[in-house]
Amino acid sequence: MTPASLAAANARAEASALRAFPTIVHDLVSILGVRAVGVLGGVSQSRMVSGWIGGTKPRGEAESRLRLAMRAASILRERLPDEAVRAWFLGSNHNLEDETPLTLVATGDLGTDSKRVLNAARATLSL
Repeated sequence: MTPASLAAANARAEASALRAFPTIVHDLVSILGVRAVGVLGGVSQSRMVSGWIGGTKPRGEAESRLRLAMRAASILRERLPDEAVRAWFLGSNHNLEDETPLTLVATGDLGTDSKRVLNAARATLSL
């Protein structure tokens, strides 16, 4: 990816993460599935995810974590189909010390690990 196209992809990823929260959750469910979105948001019940789509506000850091996941997914969707994006989130990643992006987004430190996850997504497109 050229620097200009990477900058454009980053801008689109930022814009996608600023949309209404229910829209973000809906899109993530279509890419990752309801169970993975629940893990990202720190809940074990799919009805909580459905509630977010319906407009219920999440608790704690769930919204920030799901917005981060949407940013990473949007970067990856520039060149990858949704199935590959899902596999990227669920598989170990050498750029993340073999941790899965899903785990880092769900449980990592939002200050440091968010940068690591986004850089790993960008590195995937650079291959």
